[in-house]
Amino acid sequence: MTAPGVVLPLALLISAAVGAFHACAPGHGKTLAAGYLVGAGGRARDAVWLGAVVAVMHTASVTILALGWWLAANQAPDVAAVTNWLQLIAALVVVAVGINLLRRHLANRKHGHSHSHHHGHHHGHDHDHHHGHSHHIPTSTSLLTWRGILLLGTSGGLLPSPSAFLVLLSGLLTGRVGPAIAMVAAFGAGMALTLTGVGLAVLRGRDAFLARATTSPALRTWSTRIPVVAAWAVVIGGTFASAIAAGRVLAS
Repeated sequence: MTAPGVVLPLALLISAAVGAFHACAPGHGKTLAAGYLVGAGGRARDAVWLGAVVAVMHTASVTILALGWWLAANQAPDVAAVTNWLQLIAALVVVAVGINLLRRHLANRKHGHSHSHHHGHHHGHDHDHHHGHSHHIPTSTSLLTWRGILLLGTSGGLLPSPSAFLVLLSGLLTGRVGPAIAMVAAFGAGMALTLTGVGLAVLRGRDAFLARATTSPALRTWSTRIPVVAAWAVVIGGTFASAIAAGRVLAS
């Protein structure tokens, strides 16, 4: 294999590694994504899908921004201003997802109470106990929606990384568009691996906690509250991020 043949695979590998490290930096909604997965009772495959959506969205946002910049040339908008607006949109999307999750938690809780109360009157204690118990398990799996994953993944990938943007823009300017897009996609894949890894680690921690909770009444009480606390964390975190982003937009 000739030296030039080695260059692209090596560049893709480096891009993926940079993307993975980039996702480790503060931001990128890792905490909020983890909160959503816990709050909505997510599973391992949901964490993988969330990471994949972030990767695809990041690649798309970088490509669209770089192409727009390249085509507009002299009339190109300020990248900082565009980034500030994207940050604000991404944060507002997170708030919307969090509020929707909280709303469904409250609706489920209300439905669970009325259902078990209704059964308690008509079918006696045994049936009521069976129904009351079975309500916690569907709740932990049914609150995560495809729309939630897509919206949260979109908000996580909406903000283009400056380094990925520069790689693609330089590729467009030098006529090496294919390799540049491949490097941006590899960068996105690296980000997805980190975000998926964080999601899987958080879900494993939650499962370990729930396993311990079966032997402790105090932990069991907390185990039913964790999803609601996590949903609140998504709303509060998104609101805080929105306020910061709004301040930047107004200042620019």
